[in-house]
Amino acid sequence: MNLSIRPHWAIRVFALWAGVLALLAVARLLLLSRSVELVSNQFGNQGLAWVVFGLNVAFALGFGYCAYSLWQQQNRGRIAFLWLIAVWSIFNVIGLLFGPAIPAAMQISLNIFRYAVGLVIPLFYLNLPRVKARFVESQPGIPDPDRPEPEIRSEKTVEE
Repeated sequence: MNLSIRPHWAIRVFALWAGVLALLAVARLLLLSRSVELVSNQFGNQGLAWVVFGLNVAFALGFGYCAYSLWQQQNRGRIAFLWLIAVWSIFNVIGLLFGPAIPAAMQISLNIFRYAVGLVIPLFYLNLPRVKARFVESQPGIPDPDRPEPEIRSEKTVEE
């Protein structure tokens, strides 16, 4: 019994994952702009709010680009997603460990485990040789193995 998922569908799942992460960053932007005044420094956190705002803009744009590129099976989208998910995971762990509200040790360990798994899965799967080949094959001028190539018939005309 073969339980493997074809690379075409798994790449689509990663593209959807990148799209959800882009929407999550946009939601965080909306929440931040609603809850924090970005123009006044009444509570002394304006600088931090702008850093978080800038990071969420960068992640929203980056994951949006990755979602589109992965959906189109472009190799640059695969590489961008791998780098961006690594940076995103690192920033989330830093925010978790040094954030304003430090949760219990068990909650910290579960969240670090969650971010680590979220990082390892794409690093492992998108670097498998058969999956990497899917991205190379989808480039212009390189044939797709799922589509049969048209037969080229050469008709020779014989002049009598």
